[in-house]
This record gives sequence, structure tokens and C-alpha cells, in this order.
Amino acid sequence: MFVRYFCFYVSKKFQSFDFRRLLVLCLLTPCLLLLAACGGGGGGGSGGGEVVSPEPVTGSTGGAPDPDVLTLKAIPEGWETDPEVWAAGAEFAAQAGLTDIGIAYGYAAGVTGAGQVIGFIDTGLDDAHEAFSDGRVVLNDRSGLTLADNVQLGHGTSVAGVAAAAKDDTAIHGVAFNADVAMWSLHMNSAGNLTVSNAILTNAVTGLQSSGARVINQSWGYKTLLAPDLITTQQAFLLGQYPDMIDEMRRGAAVHVWAAGNEGGEHVAVTSALPTLFPELAGLNVAVVALDEDGVIATSSNRCGAMAENCLAAPGGASVASAANTIVPVAGGGYGYAHGTSFAAPYISGVLALMMEAFGDQLSNREYTARLLATADNAGLYSDPEVYGRGVVNLQAALSPAGALNIPMPGGGLIAPSSSFVSSGMLPEDMLEQLESEEIIVLDSLDTPFKVPLSAFVGRARDGAQTDMSQLVPLDQPAPTGDAAQSWMGIAVAQTTLLAPATAPYLRPYHAQSGFMNIGRTPLPLAADIVVTHFAGRTDNARDGAQFVGLSAQYAPASGPSDMRFHGGILVETAGLLGSIGQGALETGAGHTTFLGVAGEKHLSGGVQVGYRADIGFSALTGKTSGLVQGAEDLVSTRFEVDFLWQGWALRLAQPIYFENGALDLRLPTKRIADGGVAFRDQSVALSQNRSADMHVEKDYDLGGVTLRLRGDTRLSGAGAHDARLGVGLYWSLGG
Repeated sequence: MFVRYFCFYVSKKFQSFDFRRLLVLCLLTPCLLLLAACGGGGGGGSGGGEVVSPEPVTGSTGGAPDPDVLTLKAIPEGWETDPEVWAAGAEFAAQAGLTDIGIAYGYAAGVTGAGQVIGFIDTGLDDAHEAFSDGRVVLNDRSGLTLADNVQLGHGTSVAGVAAAAKDDTAIHGVAFNADVAMWSLHMNSAGNLTVSNAILTNAVTGLQSSGARVINQSWGYKTLLAPDLITTQQAFLLGQYPDMIDEMRRGAAVHVWAAGNEGGEHVAVTSALPTLFPELAGLNVAVVALDEDGVIATSSNRCGAMAENCLAAPGGASVASAANTIVPVAGGGYGYAHGTSFAAPYISGVLALMMEAFGDQLSNREYTARLLATADNAGLYSDPEVYGRGVVNLQAALSPAGALNIPMPGGGLIAPSSSFVSSGMLPEDMLEQLESEEIIVLDSLDTPFKVPLSAFVGRARDGAQTDMSQLVPLDQPAPTGDAAQSWMGIAVAQTTLLAPATAPYLRPYHAQSGFMNIGRTPLPLAADIVVTHFAGRTDNARDGAQFVGLSAQYAPASGPSDMRFHGGILVETAGLLGSIGQGALETGAGHTTFLGVAGEKHLSGGVQVGYRADIGFSALTGKTSGLVQGAEDLVSTRFEVDFLWQGWALRLAQPIYFENGALDLRLPTKRIADGGVAFRDQSVALSQNRSADMHVEKDYDLGGVTLRLRGDTRLSGAGAHDARLGVGLYWSLGG
């Protein structure tokens, strides 16, 4: 049943900053403070009133943050990630304020308040109410109460419901419906005043913090407003009355969310102005003014005034009592309507709980408050700080990156993701896929972390188009003449197969790139059967100087079999390894590969010719200690190829470079540390891959002046043959 919720106040008001009279009153007896319910006494109306059912609210909620690109936390399988679906739920739609401040975006991103505790200093909690009977109440202290009836528990039950009522398909659910609830009850007399003292409030704050609360909602306060010309006097009064509570707040264990009060004043209630009176409490206390059903400041709500830097606006108010559209649980059962800053404050408390679930302990309480304030909507109507402070709370903005994203580096500083990538080269695809799956954090302009997979950087370079090499014309291999003969020339990198055959398999990633190299071949003076080849080259995209240099030697023993040759050499790359080059945050240092091999051919009976080559390589990559790639050592690779020629048939079976052993060492930013700094984890990505071999078959048929060639290619692996291709061609002579 829905009944209209009202608050009555018949109490002695603190008159016009008469602090002499107020000080005497509070020194003689525990202070009797007014609830900020219905805004601290300013709203509500008279008793009675018709029964009104809540009207569903609908609205466009747009698209959810993309969990595949930037994520806040792990989203369970099957979780609903469409905010429009959340917003269309009956409970959600019934509470208009949830739509107004973008709460559906948080739910779609997987945050509902789970694991968080919201504390309340209020009149008490009816934990038997269906909104709280699901086991989430971790503290319900009633030690200060003499009677826990529905009148006493009413205000606190309703306030807590706005922030954390259960999602139970009944009437409404709270902002953070999975958050735990902790209540510290203040005694309320028959006039609607609260009994507080330094000891009571200090015990309340420490008790709630001990229960795990990092957010404490305080929807109560003085009716006396902040007076900018009496700052020193008001500061001295509050410090004299509540020294231990203020000292406990200074510890920063919780963020306190205060109702601004409902006197319709130009400034907030003095109790919600602690950051103005005590600047060291800025970032730990927020005042909240109330918006009415039309999204403008409620008539009865105090304005932010001199607290503008630490003040926000939220739903919860009403232009008149009959227009109230905030639905709250009522002590004793059922739901009703309420309005005022008392019910605006718990919207903020719930939003903070959602943010804390999203970012965890990576932000301090002060940083959470700073982000909450910085991401508020202050456009248009809400640009007046005297009224709306920093603006209207906006959960979507609070959970989305603000400004540019950057990657934190182990050596300090930040690097833009757009400049960070690695090209695949000859490193195994399986290893690169594992590298892509690794998650790191990136920081936005407010120094808040978001998770992103490395695939955002690695994949882009791998999928890029390569230079078309179809127009390259092979060059004749230069032959040395004389003992000191040397032939240097600027030639296309693609010609390494002809000019530096021993090293060619390890330069394959550069073949398809536009660039040039120099090659020199020299027989050794004392061993004519040993030929040394030295080379240097660079692609057009390389920096100044050579991109790779090397030296290889081929030995064909004069006294041994004429069809067997031995070779070896070293390839040094100034950046990267085997063509895999990282830039930006993934920048790689120099790499080198030492290789040994044997090659030859045999003529067998029956006209069969057999050719063969086998190589083993030993590689290492120097990392950048200031970057994410720390290096790689002990990389062992093998390759082989065998060719058969017989009666027009040609068969080649070749294993590309296969890494038998090794790993790439990374240092990845994995977590932000509250109040600054980033934690990194060392991760080794194994150079694992599936062994495979490429098979090529050709057959020529002489058709009398025309040659018909049939060819086929396939890749063989443990999974069988795949990537098969078949071709047919005709060849004939155009000359005489």
C-alpha cells in the first residue's frame, strides 16, 4: 500500500546565528538536532492526503560502456549489458531519479553495490521490512533508542531505502540494491528532534566504519545555515561541540554525504558545510541539494551557496508535497512518497557505493569524491554553482573515461595507447594471441584506471596492409672476383633470398617491406672455400641508421662431398626481433639471432634430385626497463626444407621457423594504487605454437610449345591439412 510520507517538526529553532544562546544550550544538555527529513523540516505538508500510486518513468538511456574495450570489473557470463533493458524494469522505472542520473549504465557495466557497505546515521532501520530482509543488514545499532516503533524508525528506513532497497520485484529498488546496510540509530523525541553529542556521533562514525562502511549518509542537521561572514564563529562552535567526531573524519576512513537542508536558503545547513569550515575535510564531505520532479532546484531545498565546490544536486525533492515522486519503504511495511534533501543525499551515497564497487581500492576516498564532483553534469541550467554546486550527479560519466587515456609505464610517465603497438614479424601467432589477451590498466585524465586488453595495440599492426611485392624483378647474384673482391649496391630488401641466402630465412619479415640494403661478399684469403657475406639494411619506415646488420659465412669443403655446405652467422636488429618491432609503450630494444645450418643436394638413381636445408637459431631480445617489454632470452628456433624433383614433378616440404623454447618477459600495469602510483606485475608469455609444415607440389606437362603447369599448396599441422590452394597455368615462348 502506498501512503504519503510526511514529517512534522515542532521544535525550538536555532535563531539567526545566535551562537551565544545556542552554545549555552548545547553545553548544558545534549543538543537536540532537527532531521533533514523532508529536507530538515522544510517540506512535507500536513498529515493525511490521498493514496497515490507511482507512475512509471521511461526515458532514453543510450548505449552501455563497451565491456570488450574498456571494462571496470569482470562481468559474469550472461549478465545483461544493455542499459535500456535495466531502465525498462518496473522497479527501476518507478523510481524516476534512477533514470535522471544514469544509474542504468552502472548496472549494465556490472556494478550494483555488491561488496560495499553504506552507513547511515539516522533514526533507525526496520530491518524486517521486505526492502532489507534479504540478509544485507550488517549493523543495526539501537543502543541509543528507548523505543524502536515505526515512528522512530520511519525516517531512517526511508532514507536507507533510496540508497539500498532490495531488488525484489515489489515497488522500487535502491540505487545500490546489492550493497550492505549499516545503521546507527539516533534517538528522536516526540517533537521530531534528535539527541546527539560528541560521544554519540563519534561512536556512530567509528561503529559504522568498523562495519565496513566507506560511505556514511547523514540526512539530519541544524536548521542554522552556513554564514560566510561568520565562518570563524561557526567553525569554533562545531569544533567545540564535536571535536572527536571531526578528528575521526579527518582520518579519511569514510566519505560523509550530508543533506543540505530544506529552508530554501542561499547556503547549506551549517552541519553539511564542514569542508568550508574545515578545509582539511574537503574530499571527505559532500553536501546535497534536491531537485524537484522537473529537474530544477526544489523550492524548499537550500542552495549550495558558499559550499559550491563540495556540493552536488540529486533527485529527491518536489515543487510541492503533492508532486513528490520519490518512493521509499515505510517502517512497518509498504511504500510511500517522500521529498526533500534527506532523500536526495542517499542517491549520492548509492552512487558512491557503485563507484567503489567498480574501481575498488584503486582510488582513495578523497579521490572518489573528487571524481564524483568532477564528472557531475554542470551544463545549461546546472551551470550556476551558487544553486547547483558542481552540478547534478551523473553515474554514466563517473564510470566512463574522462579525457584522454594513457598507459602508465614502469619507468614512470604515461604513453598514449594510439602510439603503442607491436608488429608480428616472425614471432609465433599463438604467442601474439596470448599477448593480446593480457589485460592492462590505462588511466584517464582524472587518474582513474580502466582495464583494456593488449589486443587494442598488438592486433592493429598485425592486421595492417603490406607492400605489394608483385612487381619486384629478381637481380642476378653478384659474383666476387679476386681475393679482395667486394660488390656493394643499393638493392631492394626483397632480394635477400638471392644475395644473402644463409640469412634469408631470418630476414623474411622484411621482404614485403619497401626499403634497401647493401650486401658485400668476400672469400677469405686463406680459405677460398669459405665465403663471408656482410650486409646492412633498413626499411623506409625505419629510423636513422641501419635497421638490421649481419654477417654470415658459407663453407663448402673442397675435400668433402661437393653437394654439402655448412653455414652460420649472426643477425642484429636495432629494434625488435625477427621483424617483430614494438613501439610506444611496447617499445623493444635490440635483438640478435645466431644461427647454424647445413644445406646440400643429391642426385639419386632414376633421375631423382633431392635438396635439403636445416637451421637452428639462438635469439635474444633486449627490453626497455622503462617500458612494458622487458626482453626475451634463451629463444631456440629450428627450420628445415626438403625438395624433390622427378620427371617434371616438384615437391617441397618446409617447416617455417619454429620456436622450440623461450618466452617474452613483460611488466604490465595491473592496478592503480590509491592516492597515486601503479602496481605492475611481471608476466612471461611463452613462445608456444603449433608445429606446422608447408607443402608445395608442381607438375609440368610439355604440350608442344606450351607448358601446362599444375600446382598446389597446403599447410600441414596437428589439426590436419588446411589453407589448401590449387592453381593451373600455361607458359610459352614469345621469341624465336
